[in-house]
Amino acid sequence: MESLPQELPKDLKITIKSTSLVHPPPLTLERRRYMFLSNIDQLFNFDMKTLHFFSAVESFPPSVICDVIEQALQQLLVPYDFLAGRLSPDPVKGRLVVDCNGVGAGFVIALSEMTLKEIGELTYPSPAFKDLVPTRSVKGLEDWPLIVI
Repeated sequence: MESLPQELPKDLKITIKSTSLVHPPPLTLERRRYMFLSNIDQLFNFDMKTLHFFSAVESFPPSVICDVIEQALQQLLVPYDFLAGRLSPDPVKGRLVVDCNGVGAGFVIALSEMTLKEIGELTYPSPAFKDLVPTRSVKGLEDWPLIVI
């Protein structure tokens, strides 16, 4: 018989250290484009919220890991520059398109006072995890990054 999950913490004691945008190399006017979105993309436009947890490694302090991830994101934006774009309505057809404008991908550095061991079971959703996932601002799609790491 499967045992019940332990009591999950309600507060992860998170502090946001920084919030920034990571940009691809400068775009030229010839490279700026709009990516067509299919009918399915138009209909099922929702945020995919995913969390990944990793144990601390003494030889890689959090500041080093954050720098490596930010640099990797910047390199990722070379072939996948559209991830630094924004959803916007096509001025002619009114359909949503990806405006590959290079505004930037979101990058957030946050710290928790808790260890993974203190957090406990990670296979079950916890209300405390919501603090780790950014939510859209009221401004609209044009101001929201397509990816936030």
